[in-house]
Amino acid sequence: MGKHHTTDFKLSAVKLYLKLESIREVSELLDCKKSTLQRWIERYLEYGNVDRKENKERESIITKSILKYITKLISKNPAITLAKIKKKIIKKFNVDISVSYLFYIIKYTLKLTISNYVLNIIQKRNYHH
Repeated sequence: MGKHHTTDFKLSAVKLYLKLESIREVSELLDCKKSTLQRWIERYLEYGNVDRKENKERESIITKSILKYITKLISKNPAITLAKIKKKIIKKFNVDISVSYLFYIIKYTLKLTISNYVLNIIQKRNYHH
């Protein structure tokens, strides 16, 4: 990853560019990439500052009740397809998510993999015997 520059440095670079009107010259003088300087200039001209854009955390459309529902569907029918789960979620919750995002949720959020599922069944059988 590249180095992080202070806001003052970025602003000075932009102001120097506005005087010299040469991205190449300013980037060589300040030892920064032309593409980086270009981004700072664009930000400055568009927003009046050179601050980084903040990645705002978006609230997930996947609620706890949807997660429970997915778990229930898979436990009732381990061979259910992602497409069927998706249709059932749309019908019940009116939430449309991509099959790839659904896969991500099942694997990484719910941690439901075939091996985990099989282990769970074996542990339950051993517990009941």
